[in-house]
Amino acid sequence: MIKIVAENYIKEEHQKEFLKLTKELIILSREEAGNISYHLYQDIQDPSHYTFVEEWQNQTKHFTTIVPQIKSFTSKPSRAVKYKEVQ
Repeated sequence: MIKIVAENYIKEEHQKEFLKLTKELIILSREEAGNISYHLYQDIQDPSHYTFVEEWQNQTKHFTTIVPQIKSFTSKPSRAVKYKEVQ
């Protein structure tokens, strides 16, 4: 199993557009073969900070169209870390 934690800081003026795009990304990702779970969280103390937490049976290329669009909304570089379960 692979777990991905991806953090994004979204400019205030792009948050509505970001949420519209991510709604589509979440729906499509959850339908994709190999998806176990896919969630988006917003930081309570910093509303510009969003974090995706994903679980996959194996690595996938679900990012190819929507994620590049998200990068144009960010105020800081995004960070994505892939983890594998060890136990």
